[in-house]
Amino acid sequence: MTHPVSAETRQRRLDVAFDLLTVAAIRGERCPENGAPGINSAVVSALARAGFIRVLITSMNYRQVEILTGEAAGKFTQRAPSGGKPWKIIDSGGTRTHGKWSSGKSKAPITLASRA
Repeated sequence: MTHPVSAETRQRRLDVAFDLLTVAAIRGERCPENGAPGINSAVVSALARAGFIRVLITSMNYRQVEILTGEAAGKFTQRAPSGGKPWKIIDSGGTRTHGKWSSGKSKAPITLASRA
């Protein structure tokens, strides 16, 4: 069962996640995994679909993130040790799995309080 989340709580989660991802990218560290404080697939996907980040998923579901906005634009979190091409990419255009597009943009536009 899911519980409704206030707009304020959702905004705070997005801001925290973006900041964590940005710090990891600046440091060249591994992208924080699901379960790390402030990080989960839903928040990361929302940031990608809103155009703040691009998510590249390679072998073993290793997630690499490119920051697309702010002072850290163009920075990436660490590449997968195995290398290889991403099998899934999530960004403002939607989701590409093995080169094929699926879902579109986010349902509601989002902003980041720290970037407003």
